[in-house]
Amino acid sequence: MKKLVKTTLAVVFLAAIIIPYIIAAFYGNPSADDFTNAVGVLRTEGGNFFVKALRRSSAIYYEWQGTYTGNYLVSFGTAIFHNLGLKGLRLEFVAGIAFFFFSISAFLVCVLKANAKEIELWQILFGCTVVAFAILYRFNVNEILYWHTGLAVYTVPFCFGIIAVGLAFSLDKGWVKTALTAICAFLAVGGSLDISAFVCVTLLLGLIYLVYCKKSFGRVAILFAVAVIGSFINVLAPGNFARHDSLSESFPVFQSLRYAIVGVGLRNWGIVFGVLTPFLVLTVIVLWNNVESDRLEFINPILLAVALFCAEIVIDFPVYLGYSSNTFPNRCEFVSRVVAVLYLIVLFVDYIGWYKKKNQTVIQFNKQYVVLVALVVIMAITPFASEYAFENYFPFRIYNDMATGELDRYRRGNDVILSALENAHGEDVVVDIYEYSLDVDYIQSMRLRSDPEYWVNAGTAMYYENVNSISVNYK
Repeated sequence: MKKLVKTTLAVVFLAAIIIPYIIAAFYGNPSADDFTNAVGVLRTEGGNFFVKALRRSSAIYYEWQGTYTGNYLVSFGTAIFHNLGLKGLRLEFVAGIAFFFFSISAFLVCVLKANAKEIELWQILFGCTVVAFAILYRFNVNEILYWHTGLAVYTVPFCFGIIAVGLAFSLDKGWVKTALTAICAFLAVGGSLDISAFVCVTLLLGLIYLVYCKKSFGRVAILFAVAVIGSFINVLAPGNFARHDSLSESFPVFQSLRYAIVGVGLRNWGIVFGVLTPFLVLTVIVLWNNVESDRLEFINPILLAVALFCAEIVIDFPVYLGYSSNTFPNRCEFVSRVVAVLYLIVLFVDYIGWYKKKNQTVIQFNKQYVVLVALVVIMAITPFASEYAFENYFPFRIYNDMATGELDRYRRGNDVILSALENAHGEDVVVDIYEYSLDVDYIQSMRLRSDPEYWVNAGTAMYYENVNSISVNYK
């Protein structure tokens, strides 16, 4: 009965965070690159849609970027909107959200299974809730969850990477699982370069750990080799260099390294010493009684913290180098923020095991103490304890926008635009939008402007062959 109550509460808290994002998915729309990529696929000659997508992704590889997994998903995924319309696209958004939380759950199961004597469902759900809140409560996910191109190049490969890293360090062996993990790793490093760096550097740290502890490392070495090979395919793509040359003629290595160090430091400071602090304390307490000190060789947590900090720098570095500036897009910040939280959980587990083994003591936290800390956590997320008002939390904003009709206004405005495009007859389409919500910024907008020459407008007009040009005026 007690387990049922814990599981029920964990489900309620997790659902309270996830459900608004699923609701928002049904207000989504195609945006920017979604149209231009679709044009590229549809104008590719020969073969069925699979073949066209493959040829188009190859062209992107040579002309724009080396993200081979993302390139194909971007290209093939255009069939979803082209053939199924908005319903298909919105279901894709829902699937992306589900895949993200599944990957987080898989990672937590693998980490806890390798270190804990017993795993209960409520603990996994609680872990997902902490990760979800830590990432989503103040983070705008418009480029990650509600944009087909963002899903293809970032979210889906990143989820494969999270699963691959989790499976790589699980205690379960076997060539079938190794092959599955290798496939996930190869697909992951075919995403953006920061995701590629995440998979490679995390597997490298694991490999170093296994060698240091004189444990069998052949399986992880194979996975690391697969990830490195895939990363080279990605990094050495002619398109990467062509795209970089259009932005800058130099590779400011030391400047990019400095940006990465500062960025990682500020990010972790904000996570550890902020609204999330009570959540992190509660996470340690929940894990404490379950982590066993004799299952693995735990290392000094300070040394691990330094290693993980350096790993985060490696992950952020290619982003700064690619843009040759301190530009760090929202979608890249999402990847880095998730990594920081997952690394923190690994660090907590290591600290607990290391402390127990070093001191040969067992501290048991009673239920009253856990309840007390849980109440502190609840207080910490209220506007009375934080300068960041509760109504600005994105889950709450989505609920509020749905209740006040803001989401409906946002969708109706986009429906007017799409209807005008679909019903045009070879004309210059001018759409005046009188009812629209600019407050719904957590969904990627269509990004159409009044200027018909703007690249998004031009690409959208090319997608709709019955349209000469499109101009949208927001009144």
